[in-house]
Amino acid sequence: MRIAFDHRIFTAQVHGGVSRVHARLARELAAQGETVRIVAPLHANAYLAGSPLVEGRAIAPSRAGRLAMRLAARLLAPSRLAGFRPDVIIETWYDPPAPASRTPRITIVHDMIHELFPQHFPAGDPTAAWKAAAIAAADHIVCISENTRADLLALHPGAASKSSVIPLGCDPWPDGPALVHPRPYLLFVGHRGGYKNFAGLVAALAHAGAAVDCDVLAIGGGALTPAERRQISAAGLDGRIHQRGADDAGLAAAYRGAAALVYPSLYEGFGLPPLEAMAAGTPVIAVRASAIPEVCGDAALYADPGDTTGLAAAITTVLGDPARRAALVTAGQARVAMFGWARAAAAWKTLCAGLVTNGF
Repeated sequence: MRIAFDHRIFTAQVHGGVSRVHARLARELAAQGETVRIVAPLHANAYLAGSPLVEGRAIAPSRAGRLAMRLAARLLAPSRLAGFRPDVIIETWYDPPAPASRTPRITIVHDMIHELFPQHFPAGDPTAAWKAAAIAAADHIVCISENTRADLLALHPGAASKSSVIPLGCDPWPDGPALVHPRPYLLFVGHRGGYKNFAGLVAALAHAGAAVDCDVLAIGGGALTPAERRQISAAGLDGRIHQRGADDAGLAAAYRGAAALVYPSLYEGFGLPPLEAMAAGTPVIAVRASAIPEVCGDAALYADPGDTTGLAAAITTVLGDPARRAALVTAGQARVAMFGWARAAAAWKTLCAGLVTNGF
């Protein structure tokens, strides 16, 4: 089959989980014998660097030039897609709605966060409307968890007959060093605001007090905001919470060196960082919400949403109980083995073949 990935997420993100997932899926489909192209006439995405699958050119626009790049890519993409003559097009994002096509299109729904948590997004954010248009127009919709599909169908019940679930994959990390930090640290990965609940982690550490004598390293999400710094100071945690960016090698090192990953998010369509931590041999502490238990199973120590005392107790347990920590590491390594990219790509191949042959 000839499978095309469109340009949209690769012009929108330089780094980011969604573009990373699409780039990894494309590589695995190609490794399994499919003819794959990522049709991104112009892009600035780090995950496409050096990829032989890309139909397009990498550029490094200024912040002001990013919009011009996206507009140019949008104009060039239809003819490049037509020239590839794909059997299936995988839509990588919803911005803007794709033009009509006779080629079967698959839309991936990662979550329904914009619809369920509109208060965490700017007024007038068009993502939910774009997503609704993509859902209506798609020949098939892939959700990355059963929880996401349930949320999709609660809001778009007409999608029941043309949707299915294919979980994401998670690769083993290559061998490498652990991050060296002056003190033991808990790891937080990704954006911190709103439903990501970084504030809940700070509150839990304040509640735990001297029982948790370690730092927090927050990877990604930008510099700590003034509001976060005020909360940290009020919690008596000045000098113990640090933020930095990291590429994939740096992220892997941070996972390897962490005493635990704390993942207090109140909503996730899937939640890849816990699996990444498990792949690095790092125990996981999480909130029992949305797709997190579906992904982590019994390989994480959970607190309930809003339970600051429970989250503090979970952190204290992992840091202070070597046997429990070792059990979580062992369970995590077994759990992550269930989410290989080869398995995910095989399910995608079956879906694409059925859509091409039978209209699914």
